Amino acid sequence: MDLAYDLRVALRGLSETFLNGKIKDAMDYVNHVQFFQNFTKEQVKELLQASTINKFPKGKTIVAEGEIDDTLYVILSGRVKIKKDNKDIASIGAGECFGEMAYICGQARSATVSAETECVLIKISATLMDKSSKDIQLLFYKNFATTLINRFSAQDPQKVKSKSDYIKDNYHIIQKLMQMPTLKALKEENLKELLRLSKVKKFKSGELIFEEDSYESLIYYLISGKTRIVKGGKEIAVLGHSGDVFGEMGPIEESVRSASVYAVDETVCVEIDITNIDRVLGDDKYALRHIIYRGFAEVLANRLRVTTEELGRTKKELLRLKSEKTIEKRD
Repeated sequence: MDLAYDLRVALRGLSETFLNGKIKDAMDYVNHVQFFQNFTKEQVKELLQASTINKFPKGKTIVAEGEIDDTLYVILSGRVKIKKDNKDIASIGAGECFGEMAYICGQARSATVSAETECVLIKISATLMDKSSKDIQLLFYKNFATTLINRFSAQDPQKVKSKSDYIKDNYHIIQKLMQMPTLKALKEENLKELLRLSKVKKFKSGELIFEEDSYESLIYYLISGKTRIVKGGKEIAVLGHSGDVFGEMGPIEESVRSASVYAVDETVCVEIDITNIDRVLGDDKYALRHIIYRGFAEVLANRLRVTTEELGRTKKELLRLKSEKTIEKRD
């Protein structure tokens, strides 16, 4: 279930006292929402304490392109308009969320968002979330990664294809891994421990890496080469960036593979069995899980941003062609 939808359901019908900052009235609602079902009541309360409710009048700028911030917004009521380079790219309403890139990656805002109508938003702070307990951070980022997977899966897969060039550099594998979004927060000794529980796999051109509808607990980090994603016999994406992650949907959702993956040319990957994380001792196990799930969310947020921008451009082009066709008919 979508995070935005879950929060919308959780907060539906709450009293004005909650909108003014009190969270007690929200507990019973949140405990019955699917997104929070693996949270205890205390953990739900802690999550809500990292959030605020804000009301914006029509026309008010909520976030501005280029701003540095670390918050995620969920629309509880009303609509917002998203602009990039002073051009409208989307209009979204209740139940939708925005600000994933700033929240997950700490990047500058990639677009301006303003209130298209009067709206009420829930604002979740990454800074406050980082001060929460290890358990709640792990649960939040695991569930958030799952949410982004579901949202990304709902996008048009034909718009996701990557056109990146083949990786030709020859850096040491550990050096490459330490620069990957999902692993860059790991210390070198922890990364080496992870690699000890992993395998470096080399695939020939055209070789099947894993098959659609199979069940595995393996995820892959691309070191060099390219892979193509095939669903129902149709190619839906090509990955070619060193650091691209694939195969993460099955292990996170504990479901079968949603697509097959083939090596386009000679390809080197690090194969990690997610169940091996349980063999890491002490606090390192929770830290490793936290980093990996947060990293997944970062990768998926980037994919969503690119896909949304491409869909916006496609929509604009279709409207232009429709307008031209209407003019031709009049002539």
